[in-house]
Amino acid sequence: NRESDPTLTDNQKQLHKRLNWRKYDFGISFDGDSDRIAFLDEKGRNINSAVIGALVAKRLLLKEPKAKVAYTGLTSRSYEEAILAAGGKPVLTRVGHAFVKETMRKKEAVFGCEHSGHFFFRDYFYTDSVVLTLLEVLDAYVETRKEGKTFGEMVEPYLVYKQTEDIVVKVEDKKLVMDKTEKYLRSLKLSKLRKFDGFIVDFGDVWGMVKPSVTEFAVKIMFESTDKKLALKTQKDIVKFVKSVAK
Repeated sequence: NRESDPTLTDNQKQLHKRLNWRKYDFGISFDGDSDRIAFLDEKGRNINSAVIGALVAKRLLLKEPKAKVAYTGLTSRSYEEAILAAGGKPVLTRVGHAFVKETMRKKEAVFGCEHSGHFFFRDYFYTDSVVLTLLEVLDAYVETRKEGKTFGEMVEPYLVYKQTEDIVVKVEDKKLVMDKTEKYLRSLKLSKLRKFDGFIVDFGDVWGMVKPSVTEFAVKIMFESTDKKLALKTQKDIVKFVKSVAK
C-alpha cells in the first residue's frame, strides 16, 4: 500500500525495513505497471537510478566501445561521467520516455537512463525494460560476489554525488514562471545556465535542473552536489522563489 513511484524513499519504507530484518543481497522495487525499477543495497540504502545506469552503461560499452548513451538534465552527473570514463559518447535528451526513445533512435544510442527509474535499450526496440535492467545488474553482481564484495561495494565507485528528490511546484502559467525564474537565476552567481528542456543550472559546487512539466501546470526542481546540505539548501531557495511567482 504505497504510491507508485519506486524511486522515492517514502515508497521504499517496507522494503528498507525488510532488508534490515534479514540478510538479503539487495532489494528491488517496481512501479504500478512495472516499467520502472529501483534498487536498494544490502543495508537498505536507496541507490540512485543514475548509479544503476552507470553500471549498465559501462557493461554495454565494453561490448561496443565509443557507443552513444542517452542521459537527461535530471540524471545525476555521475552517470555522464561514467559514460565518458568508459569511452562512450553521452547524448543529452529531454526528460520523458517519448523524448528519450526519439533521441535514442535518431542518434542510434545503445542505452538510456532516466532518474525516474526508466532504463532504455536499443536492442529492445529502443524502449524501456525492467527485465533487461535487472538481468544486467544480476550479471554484474554475480561477478562482484565472486570477488567477495557486496552489492553496496559494487556500486560504491558511482556514489560520488548527493542528489535531492524532485520537488514539484504547481503553477498557473508555466511560461511566465519560467521567464521570471530565468531572470532570478541569472541574478545569482552562476557558472553556467543552459536552456534545454528548462534550465540546466551550474553554480560550480552545486548543480541541477529547473524544468516545466510536460503533462501538468507545474515546475520540477532538483539539485545535486558532493554536499547534500548544499544541494537541499539550493533547491529550497529556488523552490521558494518559484512558489512566490506561481500565481
